[in-house]
Amino acid sequence: MKTRLLIILFTLLILFPVSDVFAPPSVNPDWQSYPYCPGGCSQTRLIEEWAKYYDIKGEEWMEQKRLELFNAQENGTLNGWIDSDPTKANQNVHTYYYILGEIPDFDGNFFSLMDNCPVLYFLNYAWQDCGSIFTWSILGIPLLVIIVAPIGSVLAFIVWRIRK
Repeated sequence: MKTRLLIILFTLLILFPVSDVFAPPSVNPDWQSYPYCPGGCSQTRLIEEWAKYYDIKGEEWMEQKRLELFNAQENGTLNGWIDSDPTKANQNVHTYYYILGEIPDFDGNFFSLMDNCPVLYFLNYAWQDCGSIFTWSILGIPLLVIIVAPIGSVLAFIVWRIRK
């Protein structure tokens, strides 16, 4: 009985953090068919998907928002402008023009200058890494360690209990 309880607890500890990685993004009232790729999207697919946003909103509306975006960027109020719209329309406009390569991200990197690698979504942040799984890290901890350590611990515990 004690062993089953420990196995269940270890399983829960492993499943909950992993399920957050593949959880769908929060609801986007401005665009219900917002592109979502749990395993990462190629840049080509992101460009194709975000082109639909322009078609949905229309040229006049997008140009008006584009001017607002560039004004906010020049005035240093970009974060406030993005957060000012509860429907996430401003955030979507920012993402659209970022993916087109017209504006940089908050770190100053342009989308078009990145290699054609998948863009991964983790804890509501988009990040891109072209290295192998051995070079990826989350909060400074190698991703391989995050995945292998809990599984190895559970397996070691099970083997130890069987030998006993």
